[in-house]
Amino acid sequence: MSTTQPWAIDTARSIVIAATTTCLATSLLLAGTASAADQDPAPKKGIKTVFYIDMENHNWTQPASETSPQQIFGNPAAPYINSLVTPNNPNAKDVSYCTAYHNVLATASGNNPSIHPSEPNYIWQENGSNLGIFDDNDPYAATSPSVPAIQAYLAAHTDVSGQNLSGLLEEHGILWKAYQEDTNLLTTDGGNDNLGGSPTNTPVKKKDLTVPLSSFSGTASTYTNTYNGSNQFNFACKHDGTLFFVATNGGDVTTTKNTQAKHYQPLQQLFKDLNTNKVGRYNLITPDQYNDMHSALANGFTYHGVAYTGDQSAVAAGDNFLSIVVPEIMKSKAYQDGGVIVIWWDESEGGDDFSHTIGEIIISPLAKGNAFASTKDYTHSSDLNTLQKIFQITASTPTGFLNDAANPSPDGTFDLSDLFQAGVIPTSIPPID
Repeated sequence: MSTTQPWAIDTARSIVIAATTTCLATSLLLAGTASAADQDPAPKKGIKTVFYIDMENHNWTQPASETSPQQIFGNPAAPYINSLVTPNNPNAKDVSYCTAYHNVLATASGNNPSIHPSEPNYIWQENGSNLGIFDDNDPYAATSPSVPAIQAYLAAHTDVSGQNLSGLLEEHGILWKAYQEDTNLLTTDGGNDNLGGSPTNTPVKKKDLTVPLSSFSGTASTYTNTYNGSNQFNFACKHDGTLFFVATNGGDVTTTKNTQAKHYQPLQQLFKDLNTNKVGRYNLITPDQYNDMHSALANGFTYHGVAYTGDQSAVAAGDNFLSIVVPEIMKSKAYQDGGVIVIWWDESEGGDDFSHTIGEIIISPLAKGNAFASTKDYTHSSDLNTLQKIFQITASTPTGFLNDAANPSPDGTFDLSDLFQAGVIPTSIPPID
């Protein structure tokens, strides 16, 4: 968000520290009068249930001279996504979207700190800072693990909050779930593929859930992807920010004894939970790296009769995934009764200036709808500010907001309220105790 706020950069690692203490006056203006204990965890009106579908590594728009990777807006390999943002298309009825969503800390000139690769942006999605991380290492990797690095960073930067969104939800008794493709599946020898082995398409039993703390990928004849038809699987920890906070990853415990395992569900469980209305109030949906536009399948992907190869096949596979999953969510009671789906991309490609925008699409009965295009400046901090307001949760910071979620974007925007009907997004969070 706004780079007019003070930022400290560790020259050794170019670490950006989120400025929280300087925004107290602004946040006090935003703060409401109700205490957290007075908040209804399931309000009778307004947004009740949130679904985030996290996508990867493509700009929404970019300079015409840049063709690799190709942008999403207007891309023939992404017909479903583009139908969502086409006024008067039936798919656009409940849709609002962003035309000026930028990488965190981006400026018009691009002369700003660079928050890349993927993992720092997923950590930002939960915390409003990258917490000193500039790599894609697993939480407890044998070499340079991310969680200890984050803890060391927080010890050295006491003005930065180490709390995370999902952790705050849990503290307030608000159910969150992470539905992650390719995880918590039975292997051919009856184990859990989170711990290795050849996966099948059968989820493990509830008692056998574990937290997926290590990335894994491969090809197995025993597994067929429901969406792209391949035998390839590819789960990446870097694409789920909840895995980098002890409050929500349960610590370095890979067994069923991990107290947070219940939150980490195989993607197959999402559709069962939608049918029985047992989804969380906050739901993270992580496609595997072949369905989130990150990686191309070995043999490409044929979509609507067109055989795509290379990066365009990754775009097509991601569009196909969304065209199946989004309508299923929209049919559910959770969506129809105050639900919102957010299709979110992690980072810009090729530059962090304002000529590179990131996609963000909001689908909700409470959105302005009919492909309303908001021109306000947004970043991942805008989402975090909005989610704290929706769920009425306050962090233990001087402002009550998580790090950069307290700061306005360059045009003065704090949240995503412009995408919704008037009054849908609360204007404040409970005050600090």
